[in-house]
Amino acid sequence: MSEQQENTAAAMAAGLAAAAAAMDDQIDQKALQEFMLQQMSRVGARGAPAGAGKPETTAGATPAPSSRAAGPEGDEETARGAAGATQTRPPAPDFQAFKHEHLREVDEGSAVVVDRADGSSGAPVSASTWTDLNLRKELLLGVENQGFSKPSKIQAAALPLIFSRDENLIAQAQNGSGKTATFALAMLTKVDHTLKAPQALCLCPTRELAQQTVRVIEALARFTETSIFVAIPQKSDAPPASLAPAETTGKCVVYTTLTSPVVQSPIVVGTPGKCMELLKKRKFAGDTVRLFVLDEADELINFSNNMAPQVQQIRRFFPQRLQILLFSATFSDEVRGFAEKLMPTANKITVKKEELTLTCIKQYYIPCDTRAADLGVTQPPAKESSLPYRLETTFYQKFAVLSSLYSSMCLGQSVIFVNSRRSAFSLALKMQEEGYAVSLICGTQAQGPEKMGIEMRDRIMEEFRKGETKVLICTDVLARGIDVPQVTLVVNFDLPLVYQGRVGGDARGALWHGGQAEGNLHQVSGPRVNMETYIHRIGRTGRFGLKGIAINLVTSHEEHLLQQIRDFYRCDIECMNEDPEDVEQMIRKLRI
Repeated sequence: MSEQQENTAAAMAAGLAAAAAAMDDQIDQKALQEFMLQQMSRVGARGAPAGAGKPETTAGATPAPSSRAAGPEGDEETARGAAGATQTRPPAPDFQAFKHEHLREVDEGSAVVVDRADGSSGAPVSASTWTDLNLRKELLLGVENQGFSKPSKIQAAALPLIFSRDENLIAQAQNGSGKTATFALAMLTKVDHTLKAPQALCLCPTRELAQQTVRVIEALARFTETSIFVAIPQKSDAPPASLAPAETTGKCVVYTTLTSPVVQSPIVVGTPGKCMELLKKRKFAGDTVRLFVLDEADELINFSNNMAPQVQQIRRFFPQRLQILLFSATFSDEVRGFAEKLMPTANKITVKKEELTLTCIKQYYIPCDTRAADLGVTQPPAKESSLPYRLETTFYQKFAVLSSLYSSMCLGQSVIFVNSRRSAFSLALKMQEEGYAVSLICGTQAQGPEKMGIEMRDRIMEEFRKGETKVLICTDVLARGIDVPQVTLVVNFDLPLVYQGRVGGDARGALWHGGQAEGNLHQVSGPRVNMETYIHRIGRTGRFGLKGIAINLVTSHEEHLLQQIRDFYRCDIECMNEDPEDVEQMIRKLRI
């Protein structure tokens, strides 16, 4: 073992000892917070082992501490060039060149239904080639540069409707079917790039999704002299980055700082809270906006969370005559009904519900209580060495199965979903103790032992995108829209459940239970699966027609939840009886 490895191991041991000692004294929260942040910093460090399993012990394989740490958070904006920071290591493989080629597999099995607002009959207008859409030359160059040979089904059906008239649209299509490029081209086509005023706004439910959307728009606008403003919370102490040379970034420029009293970029992409703040402070003039896009619209107009009221307030800042585009992979019946009340004359594009799960994703489940018993785990340990709280038996049963699964597999990248911050931090810490190289991301929180700042979120996400980290534990902050094509495996450590809330479609504020309105799901007592979140989670693999596997970890008390999914989506979820080595080979074959 090298001196560096010994020092790292000693530091890790000291941290674990400190946490264990703290437990005997009612837990020193500050010490625990520092300990967890140190662990997260090591997990996210550049140079972490590339494999999904336990790190090798060869020289140089030990992760080095991260050179960046989360600092205080703020609301001030910072600036960056369109190309971002200079890379210090080769980037992850670029999937853009063949992304659109693989969309054909998604399209072949999809029945796209177009319901036109004017009630006209006959075959809907569809674009078979990019030239059919009469895109400007610079946009055609951007499309060609991305390797998009022809429009996907959602693009072929939606763009003629968007371009021909200023009518509203509610569009639903599978994950990885080209929805983002659809509304990106709509925004780039509809705005006047010579007018220094915001004309198109795209709202996203999370900062990570907003950043990803900007990347797509920026790539398609590479040869267009335009600019994009990113309206998301930023760190107040982050230094402004200089604009990169034109030969690196193209003509499109991305700003995250106000270089003038008000936003002047024709295109704005952001989260509801930040956009609302800019509008109220009159730094974002809404009277020139002519196109309003909601990405992951079912989340943004769902009144069971806090974003729907903000979206409604934002709409009031814009002119009465406004084209609104709603895009998502899923719409529950209640949310769809509310959307149709908001836009009664909207065109609608849908796919059949049972086709949403994507044929390229193989779904499995593992009965964890029986498998854990085979591994000798039937109850929690007598004393937990590193956690400040005791967890349920099911956590340890699932962890035993997960650890066994990852110990024998060396895959591409994978995502593990949990339902809470506590579960995310607990699982990450337990996997680190077992020697696994994992990273963690969840919502921003400025206080407490489970603190996670904006800078840390951005760094962890960027490292995962580049392939520098291979296993990402996360809450549903990453369930929607995030595109990392290298992900071959999604694990639901916890199945997503429905939480009681309010639905915006009922003026009386009726209680809502997640919109499972079909079949006999109304009569199901006890926990219910959040069907929309489930489909978005597993959609982090199987992107653009690539193959992937989703594994659900359940106990015998949770297997009825699987049946809810089978009934709702009319899909197969098989019991995984294969050894981990067989699973690894299975995934490798799927990606050939």
